[in-house]
Amino acid sequence: MGEWIKKILIYIAPYGLIEKYRRKQREKEREERQREREKKKAEEARKKEEAARRKEEARKKKFLQEKTSKKWGTFYAEYHEKEGLENHWILYEASKGIGMVGNPYAIFKAFLENAEFQDYVHIWAIKDKEELLLLQKEYQAYGNVVFVYYCSKPYAYFLSKSKYLINDSSFPSMFSKKEGQVFLNAWHGLEIAETGYDAEDGRRLYRNTIRNLLASDYIVSPNLFMTEVFEKSYRLANLFTGRYIQEGYPQRDLILETEAGEAVRKLQQRGIQAIAGKKIILYVPAWEGHGGKNIAVDEEEYNHFYGCLSEKINQEEYQIFIRLHPDAYKKLNRKAQESGRYIPCGMDMGEVLSVTDILVTDDPKGWFGFLAADRPILFYTPEQKLSGTAKKLYSKDGHLPGPYATDLGRLAENLMQADAFA
Repeated sequence: MGEWIKKILIYIAPYGLIEKYRRKQREKEREERQREREKKKAEEARKKEEAARRKEEARKKKFLQEKTSKKWGTFYAEYHEKEGLENHWILYEASKGIGMVGNPYAIFKAFLENAEFQDYVHIWAIKDKEELLLLQKEYQAYGNVVFVYYCSKPYAYFLSKSKYLINDSSFPSMFSKKEGQVFLNAWHGLEIAETGYDAEDGRRLYRNTIRNLLASDYIVSPNLFMTEVFEKSYRLANLFTGRYIQEGYPQRDLILETEAGEAVRKLQQRGIQAIAGKKIILYVPAWEGHGGKNIAVDEEEYNHFYGCLSEKINQEEYQIFIRLHPDAYKKLNRKAQESGRYIPCGMDMGEVLSVTDILVTDDPKGWFGFLAADRPILFYTPEQKLSGTAKKLYSKDGHLPGPYATDLGRLAENLMQADAFA
């Protein structure tokens, strides 16, 4: 700037006014630099926090993916001692982690749709990898639904920290209910065969079941008959300090309320060749391998059943599927499991029965729930199994809610008669 201009400015404006302006400019520049430093610092903190968050999420994801471990009991003992309870966590387990099935599944669905439980975290213990991955995909939109491998380190963690525990049978023998935990035993079926202390070697075979029942705060019982089984066969009378909920089985809602399209979709997801619009005949044979008995699965018998009935039915109208007990299903060879005939046990039986038009069975746990659907039930036990069966029924009066057959010829006749009412 020229000297003459400075002189003019000094002449026009007092020097103090100019200096004041300069100071303001310097302060403004300092404030701007400070804001930039704070902005940079905040951005660095945000990035650091985001990195920590991603690291924590990755750690949690890795933790939740840990597989079943023989050491889970050691982890459980440690968590049981050190960890406190989470009041809004619910752990569900059905049939030793077979899937989202049975009464626990029906209760879960009711809770998930109830606004009062929106703040709760629902944890499911699942044994099979394929089933777990399928369920994770199905519930990926729900941030409060978690899946862990049965008898894994995460399983031990959630079993020790969840305030609410829902099971339809028994937790492993390592389980010890903590003070403050609430255990709902949503029992899995109607026991007509001898069980508990009434069964051969029942004291040894059912000791963990009885221990779990005694640890329960609530036991779901479908009727007075089953309550008496708990009281007498499992000898809970005068020992059980909890409460019976004798209000029927929650799974009944799944039989009556599941949409057909949803059930067929789930069957197809699991490799079952279900065709929408075709009626379904479902065969549910009883399983004699309870209590640790090593009984082989006769695939030839099931194939013969399938082949004979397929010849008798109108295949344009009907399709036949077989649902085995979990212990029987896992004994099938891979080819049979992938044949599209055998419904995997990871799919809920209530949802399967919701699209079943005719049920063929000799298993009380199969037909009892199906009574609510008011559809035909045909009873069938192969002749060769009548004398060899190890079960002795509590009910010996022979009254059944449907026709009975011991050979496929007679069953086919009963099927034709039932077809008129299906």
